[in-house]
Amino acid sequence: MERRGVRSTAGLDVVKEQLEVWRKNRKRGAGRIPEELWEAAAGLCRRHAPGTVARRLGLSYARLKSRVVEKEDFIEFDMGLPGWRLECSRPDGARMALSGNGPLPEGMIRQFLL
Repeated sequence: MERRGVRSTAGLDVVKEQLEVWRKNRKRGAGRIPEELWEAAAGLCRRHAPGTVARRLGLSYARLKSRVVEKEDFIEFDMGLPGWRLECSRPDGARMALSGNGPLPEGMIRQFLL
């Protein structure tokens, strides 16, 4: 379990390695960074600041920031049923659905949305 305020760099290291391989194998002066690498970098901005991601991956901050999709997190309540049901989604496509009769598991929700 990560301590609060300390973030894993495993995802950054993987994408950095992918970018290094692409840079090494591309023809000199030819080609732009593939879209899937931009998407991977933008996805990292969900856990890390865009400036940190851009610096670690050697990318343009402005170009990376323009690709970061900020979606609002939402909570859907159905007041017609007893108990509660919660659905959350993140920009990386991960989804979580919970239901219950007791208190909301706020810690679990917070960890999912980080």
